[in-house]
Amino acid sequence: MTNTEIGSIIKSCDQSLTVFLGGAGMAGGYNEEFMTVFREAGICNPVYGNYSGFGWTDTGGNVDMGGDAAAVILFNDMNILREIYHWDGERWLYKMGPNEEHWAPLEEHPQLMRIAQNGNYSLPEIGVSDPIPRKQDTFNFVGYSWGGVIACLSARLHALAGHEVDTLALIGAPVNPSLLNWVREMPNIKNVIVKNLTEFGDPIYAGMSDASLMGCVPELATSMATKPPGGHFYYSGSNTAESIQRKRNLVQILVSQGLS
Repeated sequence: MTNTEIGSIIKSCDQSLTVFLGGAGMAGGYNEEFMTVFREAGICNPVYGNYSGFGWTDTGGNVDMGGDAAAVILFNDMNILREIYHWDGERWLYKMGPNEEHWAPLEEHPQLMRIAQNGNYSLPEIGVSDPIPRKQDTFNFVGYSWGGVIACLSARLHALAGHEVDTLALIGAPVNPSLLNWVREMPNIKNVIVKNLTEFGDPIYAGMSDASLMGCVPELATSMATKPPGGHFYYSGSNTAESIQRKRNLVQILVSQGLS
């Protein structure tokens, strides 16, 4: 390999980006541990963001944690948008009226395009200052729990804007069928990885209904209190040899399924 080729790889890596979004509150030592493990696995430029469900305090404390958990269902439901907007394989279309089957190009109506994007989940809004990677560079989102919901919405927004998302990885993500199907159907999201934690006793899984999610609350409260963390919180621990080894094992699985 020539020096020019090596320099090209280094430059491409520098301009790539892997965004990690954590669980409710999006704070804690597990964020930095994930960064360490991503780097060990050769994932270029991993960063972690922060997005508060209701924007109350954005400090990662109990208020934010509770707000994020309560906001999951509100951020989860894409049914209405799926009935209004449609991707025909080449461009976005929108239904002209509630009872009509005529579809028109969405690009002709910038205001409707902004509505279709359903809020601002741009990189700055989710706490990431890095620029959007170029098309030839890697652009990944990894979301854990509540972060999986926001990762879906941010990946979707960037895909709608014409950017290619190489991998969207969802870990223990309480995304309902509408949101999960929506991102799987997005042509600019190339690879969707779903890693449920049911093997560790987590009652949450990607594709569950909102009603089923609400029924998990008592069990989640119990598993959150266990030491070391288990169930839904299996990867949320930090500052122990076991916590970082758990994350190493997880990232190896994600890499084997296409995260790079």
